[in-house]
Amino acid sequence: MACFWASEAALLAQNSNIFLTAEEQQWIADNPVVRATFKTDVPPLEFVDNNLPAGFSVDYLNLVADKIGLTVEYVQGDNWISQLDMVKRGEIDIVHNAIYTEERSSFLNFTSPYLDLPMYYYGKFGDATVDNINEIMNKKIGGVTGWASTLQFKRDYPDLDFLEYPSMLAALDALSIGEVEVIAGVFPITDYIILQNNHLEVERVSYTPLEEMRNLNVIRMATLHENQILYSLIQKGLDAVTLEEYSQLSEKWYNHLNIQKPLILTPEELNWIEENKTVRVAANVDLAPIEFVNENREIDGISAVFLNEIEKKTGLIFEYVGNKDWDHALTMIRNSEADILSAAVATPEREEYLTFTDYYISLNTMIFARAGEEIYRNMRSLSGRTVAIERGSLKECFA
Repeated sequence: MACFWASEAALLAQNSNIFLTAEEQQWIADNPVVRATFKTDVPPLEFVDNNLPAGFSVDYLNLVADKIGLTVEYVQGDNWISQLDMVKRGEIDIVHNAIYTEERSSFLNFTSPYLDLPMYYYGKFGDATVDNINEIMNKKIGGVTGWASTLQFKRDYPDLDFLEYPSMLAALDALSIGEVEVIAGVFPITDYIILQNNHLEVERVSYTPLEEMRNLNVIRMATLHENQILYSLIQKGLDAVTLEEYSQLSEKWYNHLNIQKPLILTPEELNWIEENKTVRVAANVDLAPIEFVNENREIDGISAVFLNEIEKKTGLIFEYVGNKDWDHALTMIRNSEADILSAAVATPEREEYLTFTDYYISLNTMIFARAGEEIYRNMRSLSGRTVAIERGSLKECFA
């Protein structure tokens, strides 16, 4: 076992916005140093750099601890399972960079999430694309012992030919020499390990995050059930991290390691997604190819492509509310019967009750008339004419 120390002890409750009870302040006075798990082989989240703990999760826990006036001692065990056993025995106080499972929740209280990382399948150079679990049912699959993804694979798919390894590097080595045919890995951990080990003849073979592992993307901290005061302190520290601080840490590690940065969601956004998985969408039913409702009563067209991509990156589920036409769509969102419009144009009137994103497509507006009629070159040429427009559309343009 190895122990590492973070920076010098922080002042008590450095962030004046954090309210600490008298009991919490006394706990900090009695326990100024807390011990945390430390995995050395999951860069860029946790690894050893110049004989010191480094990585996004290490920096993040140090920041959280700094907010509440604690110093962190990082404790390295033989492997992840041995570290969790040390937590159970009270030899480690905080589990960080951890994923919620039912078994772990039997002895741990988990904080709100602070990171969401996608999982992909990895195979040898030139292997066929793997899109879903059904395509690997007859393959040898590798995973890391004790990881939540390994536990879920073995629980949900007991018939899989599954081999376990002590680390992700060991699993990738096995994949490279053909001992296994596919592994499920977390981005960016797996990609970074591949980049740092040129002998590995492996690559990502899926191009969308694994649906069967979506609930295993969310990273949290945790403490033992009996340590309620420390749990409360850690959650308060998490809540006190600002968006600017969070963004600075994200940029630091992804830029430093020169790897593609995934979508970074703040802890507040992750918590919102957990509580609001399904988002109700009102759509324009006949605006093809931009947006329309197909024969299956589903939103289709360009907007649907964007909605699908957002689902993949965030874990949200978009559900069509069944509006009859555009005017009905506007009525439903005003009445809180829908959460979003998927293809809308900002107008002063709509901005009184809607917040608009940046645009994702730009269109030209055209004037249509009967064949052989006068050509209308601009809006002024319509003066005195009878013009047909869809109810609820941009009638302000004709004022």
